[in-house]
Amino acid sequence: GTFNDLNILTYFNLSWNLIEDIDKNLFDSLFNLINLDLSHNSIKFIDDYSFQNNLYLDYLYLNDNKMLKSISNRTLFG
Repeated sequence: GTFNDLNILTYFNLSWNLIEDIDKNLFDSLFNLINLDLSHNSIKFIDDYSFQNNLYLDYLYLNDNKMLKSISNRTLFG
């Protein structure tokens, strides 16, 4: 995956990056991730099960993604 060499990360700030979509396997290798900040992007869509391998994820910031109208409850399954 995109972040294979970052598997020890616990905090990842990707805010203000013009991200539009979150693919299902994007964060798969970030097993230790606790805090993910995706705020202030242009996210329109988040695939179902996008965070299924992020078992320790406690904080997910999606604020100020004005194009994101809703997310499926399956997005956060893990």
